[in-house]
Amino acid sequence: MSVFGFNILPQRKNSARILPDVARLKPRWTLVMDDHALALRLRSVGYGVIYRQYRPDDARLHETMTPAQFVQEHAYHVANGIVLQVLNEPVVNTLTDCKRLSEWLVDVRTLMPNARLAFPNFAMGNPHENLIQQGGFDTLIKGWRATDLLTLHEYAKRGDPLFGWLIGRYRFWLERFAALGKPLPEIVMTECGYDIGGGQGDGWHAHITAKQYVEVLRSIGAHYRRDKVSACIFCYGDGFGWNTFNIEGEIPIMDELIEQNKMAAARLAPPEWGDMRSVRITSVGNTPSATHRNIRQEPTNASPDLGDLVVGDVVDVSAFSNAAAGFVWRKVRKGSVVGYAALPFTWEAIVPLPTPVPPQPEDPLAIFIRIDIPPHPKLQPDRAARIKLAMKATLAAINVLVGELAGDVHIRLDDSRFASQLEPVSKEGETDNGN
Repeated sequence: MSVFGFNILPQRKNSARILPDVARLKPRWTLVMDDHALALRLRSVGYGVIYRQYRPDDARLHETMTPAQFVQEHAYHVANGIVLQVLNEPVVNTLTDCKRLSEWLVDVRTLMPNARLAFPNFAMGNPHENLIQQGGFDTLIKGWRATDLLTLHEYAKRGDPLFGWLIGRYRFWLERFAALGKPLPEIVMTECGYDIGGGQGDGWHAHITAKQYVEVLRSIGAHYRRDKVSACIFCYGDGFGWNTFNIEGEIPIMDELIEQNKMAAARLAPPEWGDMRSVRITSVGNTPSATHRNIRQEPTNASPDLGDLVVGDVVDVSAFSNAAAGFVWRKVRKGSVVGYAALPFTWEAIVPLPTPVPPQPEDPLAIFIRIDIPPHPKLQPDRAARIKLAMKATLAAINVLVGELAGDVHIRLDDSRFASQLEPVSKEGETDNGN
């Protein structure tokens, strides 16, 4: 299975090289926009093709068209096994939005029983994971067809960790499928690459070198191989003003994509589980009657059972999940047992008590002496001199008493018209700063 394909725009610098480039890449999936003849040609030689027919309002078709109207407009696009993209970057902010979108997609799917569909094609960073976890798309997931593709958009972004928030959000969907007991869908990123903000000038050409982009794609490819995710790099072609994203004719980038697909075919990437974190198990199945989850030696049900995961267990759970053998797995450490448990199971984080900070010990040798002098109309210089002599004598006496352990000694003359503070006494003797 290959990882990378192209997201091909209808305007290209040299249309003659698209077929040779696709033949070299050998993609599992490639997206073609607005060029149905090219989609048919690629499909006729065996490539998986997703077709997108652009409309300015294709983020809102579920609000502006009925399912029947959408099907009537796009029915001929699914000829010869082409997969039809449905919607592009729809916006959902609430559970009600999610459910309305899900119901519209279910109706489209019902009206096209023999067609393969690719949806919902959410934008980078969307939707919020809470909307998935709280059941906003359960209607769509429960009726999922194995022939359909779960399609999303994920981009790397400068200054942001590649994985977890922007790259890898598909795992929230896998975990929800598993929690509902549904077979895992095939996932394709219909847009993928490098994007710092979503605008036409925000692609890799404007911000990094081809060599740096190769490193980004290498990291993305290693990540996607673990879960058999495919990605259509946006974009091949310079149409619609997206030239800063264009990879057409970029030999180092093309070579890297080809190499990544060879590695995917060889299945060289081990799963990545991330850091372990301490949690308390709160449920172990889809129903209240579920009593445990098996901890397996490897992430497959054919692997030996090492023990049980039950409600109330305090265990360490991996930050990442991975799809394998038809399930989504988390790495688990329970005491000395380290293995893998298949979802669904849930947990709550254990927040460690804050480490108490001991108070700073006071210096037992810090001695403060306060001398109060009654107010005078004017403090005569000769009297001030006598006071200073008395203070210096006091310092010398204290230094003799404390010996080598002498600490800071502060003598303050408290008078509204006259005040003097001597510096700390050193082990070698007194200090008066020349006064």
